[in-house]
Amino acid sequence: MKKRFSLLAGMLFALTMPAHAAENIEAKAIGPKHGATLIPKARQVICEQDGGYNHPDDGSNIPNAACRNAFLYKAETIPIWERRQMFTEWPAYSQNLQGTQHPSDKVPDGQLCSAGIAKFEGIDQPHADWYVSSVSVKDGQATLYFDATQVHEPSKWTVSLAKPSFNAATDKLKWSDLTPLEVTKVTVPPPAKGNHVKYAGVYQIEVKIPADRADGKQTLLYVQWERQDPARETFFSCSDVRFNGESAAK
Repeated sequence: MKKRFSLLAGMLFALTMPAHAAENIEAKAIGPKHGATLIPKARQVICEQDGGYNHPDDGSNIPNAACRNAFLYKAETIPIWERRQMFTEWPAYSQNLQGTQHPSDKVPDGQLCSAGIAKFEGIDQPHADWYVSSVSVKDGQATLYFDATQVHEPSKWTVSLAKPSFNAATDKLKWSDLTPLEVTKVTVPPPAKGNHVKYAGVYQIEVKIPADRADGKQTLLYVQWERQDPARETFFSCSDVRFNGESAAK
């Protein structure tokens, strides 16, 4: 009898719950895996952590103006549950690059931050209020962290900086905007979580930062993480950042 009552109660809850709550449960159930840049935080990670996108539908509870602008982008044509996935599916900004000569075959100019995924295009939109992380540079090196909800090895990392001419307030990122950085070391996380190892599930990536870019000025960091397998599944992250050298203004 108790079991039957529990089943009935669950059915009643599903029937009476608000529509936006049902959509949120659906989005979380779909939740993909793999990863995004954690330090400095990728745009979609910031928007997901800030919250406010579940209700009301006009996005007025989203605290960051750039995230709110992303959420409302093409609101008339992109269903709200897909626009919520732009944040809830923060690790899913990916493309399979098998058969391509360059990532631009799948990720065109102006859609680098969204990985060329139409429902995530809000994250590409220029805005003056994108949150800017600060990362210290010591001896010409900076340490980045990438949150891997699912670890893949072997893999390849490509890390780039937008040229000084790029302006996040007015520009969508293009491939020609990027200057590659030298990756000097990648620390692979333990495959199992919950083992009390520091940064379990998080890659630590050391990169060289040119002296003239460790100037405390805002720029954009672009990280590509490619699985070394036939599909060449690759994850893309945009992080607004300033690199502070030892003599740069903090």
